[in-house]
Amino acid sequence: MQQSGSGTRVTPWGLGVWGITVLLGGAALMVALERMVRHGAAGRRGLFIALGAMLYGIGLTLPLRGFLRVPRQVLQGLHFRVSQRRAAFSTGIDGVTGLADRSWFVHRLNLALGRLSACREDGFSVLLLDLDRFKLVNDALGHSAGDDLLRQVAARIRAALRPDRHLVARLGGDEFAVLLEGVGEPGVAERIAVRIQGAIGAPYRVRGHETRLTASVGIMRSEQCIACADSVLRDVDTAMYEAKRAGPGRVATFAPHMRRKASREFGIETELRKAIGTAQISLLYQPIMTLDRLTADSVEALVRWNHPRFGVVDPEEFIPIAEQSGLVIPLDEWVQRQACLQWRAWQDRDAERAPRSVSVNVSRVQMAYPDAFLAHIRAVIEAARMPPGALRLEVTERDVMRDPEAAVDLLRELRKLGVGLAMDDFGTGMSSLACLRRYPFDVVKIDRDFIADLDAAADVRAVVHASVMLIESLGMRSVAEGVENAAQVEFLRSIGCHSVQGYLFGRPAPADRIVAREPLPGEREPDPALVSSSG
Repeated sequence: MQQSGSGTRVTPWGLGVWGITVLLGGAALMVALERMVRHGAAGRRGLFIALGAMLYGIGLTLPLRGFLRVPRQVLQGLHFRVSQRRAAFSTGIDGVTGLADRSWFVHRLNLALGRLSACREDGFSVLLLDLDRFKLVNDALGHSAGDDLLRQVAARIRAALRPDRHLVARLGGDEFAVLLEGVGEPGVAERIAVRIQGAIGAPYRVRGHETRLTASVGIMRSEQCIACADSVLRDVDTAMYEAKRAGPGRVATFAPHMRRKASREFGIETELRKAIGTAQISLLYQPIMTLDRLTADSVEALVRWNHPRFGVVDPEEFIPIAEQSGLVIPLDEWVQRQACLQWRAWQDRDAERAPRSVSVNVSRVQMAYPDAFLAHIRAVIEAARMPPGALRLEVTERDVMRDPEAAVDLLRELRKLGVGLAMDDFGTGMSSLACLRRYPFDVVKIDRDFIADLDAAADVRAVVHASVMLIESLGMRSVAEGVENAAQVEFLRSIGCHSVQGYLFGRPAPADRIVAREPLPGEREPDPALVSSSG
C-alpha cells in the first residue's frame, strides 16, 4: 500500500488479505445462522451472534486499517453491507419460539419453488397449522402464559419432524407452517399432519393449569403450487379454513375448487358490504298460522339479496359470510329496523287484518355485544311505537348453548323491554330440558327436519309429540316449521301443537301482500277441510 498526495492507494495484496478475512467471517456467520434456523437450536443463538460479531470486529480492528491502510470509504461500505446482512439474518428467527419466522419461511419456500421449476421430481409439501381455541387460553391465563404454551407447541412440532429435511416456522399468532422438502407424494403429508396433531393433542402444563389443544391443518403439495410463496401460503390458508369449518382438529388438502370458492366468498363479502341499506336487500314475510283458527297472527321477516351480477344469492350462502366478516351486525340491525317499521305501517293501514307481531332473527354475533344490542332494540321499538309482545326475536338453539349463562342474562333483559322471545330450530342443538326451563322463551319452534319425517318415521312422531307436550307444559307456545301437507297438520293438531309455518299456508311474500294475503303466483290456498276441522 502506497501513499500519494491525493490519499491512500490500496495494493492488490492488501485488498486480498482484507477481503479474505471479511469473507471468512461473514461465511461463518451465515452458516451458523442457517444451521440454527434449520435445526431450531434457539439456545445457541447468542453464541453464533457473538462469533459473528467477533469475526466482524477482527475484520475491522486488525492492522487492516493502519498496516494495510484501507480507505475510509471502503470500510464504511463494508460496515453497511455487513450490518444489512446481520439484520436480515437476525429477523429470520421468531422471538417467542425460536423457530424460523415468516420472512425466512417465505425465503426457503421460494427456493423450493425455484428448484421445482428446474426439476419437477424435487417435490415438497406445505402444512399450515392453526391452534383451535388458543385465544381462550390467552384470555384466561394471560399473554405470558400463552407464549409459554406456544413454546411447548413449537417444541412438539419440531420433535415430530426430521430437522435435516423439514423447516418449521411460526408465521404469527397461533399459526405455524411446515415445509416438507422431498415430500410431494399424495398421502405422506397427511400422515405427517396427523402425527403432528397427535403430538399437539397431549396435555400441557401452563402456570399450574392443565390444558389441551387441537390444531386445524391445511396441506398443499408442490404439484398444485403456482406463482410464488405468497400464492402458496394463500392457498394453504384456504385449505386450513376448510378444515376449520369441518370442526376442530381436522385436516384438509387443497383442491382447485377451494380457490374458486374463496374467490366467490371474497366477492360476496365485498358486494354485501356495499349492498346493506340499498334496494338490493329486501324483506319477505312468511305467515305463522295458529292451528285453532288457521289465522296469521304473526309473520317472520326473512332477508333476501338480489345482486345485479350474482343474481339472487341464497341466504344460506351470504349469512355465514356475513357472520364471519362482522357484516351480520349492520345487516341484522337493518332487518330488525325495517321489520318493525313495516309492522307499524301495517297497523296504520289496517289494524284489524294486520299481524299482531313480527319475528326477526338474531345472530350469535349480535348476542356477543349485549349492551349495544339492547340499546339498538330499545331504539327500534320506540321508533316503531311497538307495544309489548309486538316484536319477537328468534334465537337458534345452537347459539343459546354457546354460552348459556350469558344467553340467560341477555334474554331476561330483552324480556324487560317487552320483547317476545322464540327459540328457533329446537331439536338440532344440545340443550337439556333443565336449560330450556331456565330460558324466558314464550315460543319454541320445532325444526323443519323433524316435521319433514313425520309421515315416514314413528320415532320422529314420538319425538315431536314429546317436544310439543314439554313446550306447552312449560307455558310456552309450540310452532312447527316446514309444514307442507295436510297429514302433517292433522298430526300436529292432534298432539296439541299451537301454530304452524310452512309453504302449505304461504310462501314468503312482499310486505304489501301480507295484510291483503293475496295468493302468490303458484301458491295454493289452505285446504278448506283444514279450516273446517279446526273449528
